[in-house]
Amino acid sequence: MSRICLAGCIVSLSLLTGSEALANEMSAAQFSAEVGVGYEAQTSPLVRLSPQGELLNIDGLQRLGGSHIRAGIQGFSNWQLSPGWSVSLAGDASQKRAPGASDFDFGMVSVQPAVHLTLGTGSLGWGLGLQQLAVSGRSFREVRSTQVDWTLPSADGSFFSVAADVGDNRHPNEFSDLDSVSTSLSLQRHWVKPLPGVDALDMSVYFARERNGQDFAELSHRSQMLSTSMQWRWQDITWSAGVNFQRVEFDATAFAAELVRVDRALGIELGAELELSTKHTLRFEFSEVRNASTIALYDNTYQQIAIKMRTAW
Repeated sequence: MSRICLAGCIVSLSLLTGSEALANEMSAAQFSAEVGVGYEAQTSPLVRLSPQGELLNIDGLQRLGGSHIRAGIQGFSNWQLSPGWSVSLAGDASQKRAPGASDFDFGMVSVQPAVHLTLGTGSLGWGLGLQQLAVSGRSFREVRSTQVDWTLPSADGSFFSVAADVGDNRHPNEFSDLDSVSTSLSLQRHWVKPLPGVDALDMSVYFARERNGQDFAELSHRSQMLSTSMQWRWQDITWSAGVNFQRVEFDATAFAAELVRVDRALGIELGAELELSTKHTLRFEFSEVRNASTIALYDNTYQQIAIKMRTAW
């Protein structure tokens, strides 16, 4: 971890644990655990590289699929320092294993300390992030980031937020060509009961820029994402649906006689959640993402279906 990030974490954690008075003003910590099973599949075109460095399409599709099991735990707590000031600590860990398709194995651990200041009717926040990612059973990426955000809430629970983030992405030696620095800006609007029969509606816009640490232009890119989702209740079940569109444009191409890579991905998400008790919920999820690229190698369709049991306390 960088010295700046480490120092910030130490300061934040010291604030969290260094005062008996502060402990007395600690809000109730929120924890949840999740276990589930599912199936996921990905299809992509068959291509090969010619002696001249050109990508050639081959009839047929390459398919990868398999069932998986997953488990995860999340936690969050907030401490009031003084009128207008508070600090928080969030943590998240999850693991997904696909015995018959290890390419789908995925693990993640993250920690996020933050400081919040109430200004007028809004809230200004600054935080640090440390995240470890593992893919196919191997360590893949470490992300060290800092974020500034502004949230303007409404009396009914609706809110508008803006967040800016700068992250340093590091990889093991065999993947060090992927090292990069990323910057992002996101805007989110959340409405509570905006329409009859609709409990919540969200819309967000996301802009990002990632610059490769080795100056490989074909690995540097700009991206934009627009997403919307809604939630409603029917027959004692909470239903949700969402759609998102993402465009990613790379700075250059790695293949001769090919256009610069531009990906356009359209995704949908559907969910149904049944409350079994005050602490236990059962959730069903389906998601699909179709990516179309100017380079056929990166065309693909990804689908996932999952059933999860969540316990909160």
